[in-house]
Amino acid sequence: MQLPLTEIWDFMELHSQEEQHWRYGLHAGAFHFPELKAADIHQLAEENHYDTELLPSIFTYREILWQPNVYDRPKLCLPGLKLLEAYCQEFVEDSTDTSTPEKLYSALVAYLAEIAHDTVSELESEQEPNLAKVLGSFRSRAFPIIQFFIWHPRNKPEHVADARKRLNYTVKILLTQYYKHYSELQDPFWQVERVDHAPAEKPADSAEAKPEEIQPAANDTASPTDISPSETT
Repeated sequence: MQLPLTEIWDFMELHSQEEQHWRYGLHAGAFHFPELKAADIHQLAEENHYDTELLPSIFTYREILWQPNVYDRPKLCLPGLKLLEAYCQEFVEDSTDTSTPEKLYSALVAYLAEIAHDTVSELESEQEPNLAKVLGSFRSRAFPIIQFFIWHPRNKPEHVADARKRLNYTVKILLTQYYKHYSELQDPFWQVERVDHAPAEKPADSAEAKPEEIQPAANDTASPTDISPSETT
């Protein structure tokens, strides 16, 4: 099943960190981070795993992500894009925490750097690039990544309020000046699956037979049974 970002916390109240029967995967546009455990999700809400200045650093301070279409020439776009890419790369390089939440944050920021890099390459490779198309694609791809960080539970309230206001402005600019459709903007979500590991079945006569008398067939292998509800909430 799929859960919106904000609903994951109500779900986690029902499951302790020791819960082993659920697996979680983050989907943010083309970015996927699978195989998270309950303990990993609980750690996302812990203060020592999150930099509260990250949201303004990757979004609020980066006007290239939310300003109206005032960049009428490629050279006006390139500084902002390159600064965003450089910041994201530096963040990833400085990440020394090996916890799963830190790996998730680093992967998300690294993907944002990749988006910025692709946009720079596209602007520099074309003599007369269509800025509305290029910047519209850039902001659409970044949209679900930014949403993830906006809805992170450890953010400062003032950072969230400021970022949400700019994100709403971003959507307005995408629809009115970059000619995007609202359906192109993908909301991030958690893919939640229940995984039950069934024990391998024993032969019917195993109680009477001696160990050396049991000869399993060549192709008789036991595999776990994965139960994945398909209901979408």
